[in-house]
Amino acid sequence: MLKRAAHTILRTSGAPMLAVMLFGLKLMLLLRPVLDRSFRQRIGQMDFTARISTRKESIGRTFQFRGGKVRSGRDIPGDADVSLVFIDAPTAVALMLRSGNHLVQIHAMKNFLVDVRGPDNAVIAFLQILNALKSTAA
Repeated sequence: MLKRAAHTILRTSGAPMLAVMLFGLKLMLLLRPVLDRSFRQRIGQMDFTARISTRKESIGRTFQFRGGKVRSGRDIPGDADVSLVFIDAPTAVALMLRSGNHLVQIHAMKNFLVDVRGPDNAVIAFLQILNALKSTAA
């Protein structure tokens, strides 16, 4: 019953939830380097652009890591080096909320619910940054 209710909520309000989550991610990426020296050093080694978006809706955010600084916006010109493209907003929200469950993530990739594009080193670096943010938010 609870699972069905959560699914209904995601289906009806997934797009606004994803937009808020991506904006919150932007704030975390801007504030965390100020508060954490090791995170700031990790960001300082990055030089790429990453985009999280959806295929069906026009929702997304681009994060640019250059010279120890993080810029973010709905549309930064040019192609992103790393792209996480979810099939739709409800799927993106569900997978981002359950990011610790690797079986769910593998299932999503095998069934083309999420597409991860880019060079391996940049993809891994971006996912490690996201994971580091998650570990301090818990």
